[in-house]
Amino acid sequence: MLAACAGNPAVVRLREVARGSDMHDLHLVMEYVVGRSLQDVITSLRRRHRHQHHPFSESETRRVMAQLLAGVSTMHAHGVVHRDLKPGNVLVSAEDGHLKICDLGLATSVVAPLLTDDTDPEGTPGYMAPELLLGEKDCGVPIDVWALGCNMAVLVTGQTLFPEEDLCQQLISIVNLLGIPDDVSLMPLGVSGPSKLRERVPKERLSQEGFDVLEGLLEYNPMDRLTAVDALKMPWFAAKDD
Repeated sequence: MLAACAGNPAVVRLREVARGSDMHDLHLVMEYVVGRSLQDVITSLRRRHRHQHHPFSESETRRVMAQLLAGVSTMHAHGVVHRDLKPGNVLVSAEDGHLKICDLGLATSVVAPLLTDDTDPEGTPGYMAPELLLGEKDCGVPIDVWALGCNMAVLVTGQTLFPEEDLCQQLISIVNLLGIPDDVSLMPLGVSGPSKLRERVPKERLSQEGFDVLEGLLEYNPMDRLTAVDALKMPWFAAKDD
């Protein structure tokens, strides 16, 4: 997966594979990024502003999302799905502030997907798309787009949209927050209603153009979800940063 991402400036570069003292001992030698993870940056800002839950301004969020979407769109163009996009898997260079996506341990290829008998969904709770939680096997690039939407919400609000560790409860929370479109057939969860996403992400934190991006990334139906390429074409990204 790393080799397939070669040349993508938003992904940690694989330099070589080195053999250890044992013939079966192999090491991946990767680019060294001086800096912290995006999660560490968020945590540090939370501690600095204890009475606030908004670590990133809208302009800062836009800059981060532009880099992440560009990097992920290139990954997807090469058939790579990360499957575990979260702040902890994004490095922030201390030198220039550029982002590097790392930890492709769960990554798969849409060209030659891995065959597995494992029935449990893989990923990090809080960033897993509803189709993953429902046990669908044929999940492709839309699950990365959903995860990017969850990342965007964390950046702009300072809080995880779906903090539950129990995957069933997380699915219920998703439906409670976003509602269920009439054209989506879903198991009876006993919850319904209109989307409450705007209540969780108020206009004071995110403009309508930014909210349009967030809403498009968090479309419940993967067929209706934005692609990374289309998200970057949204008017929000044409705005000039303060």
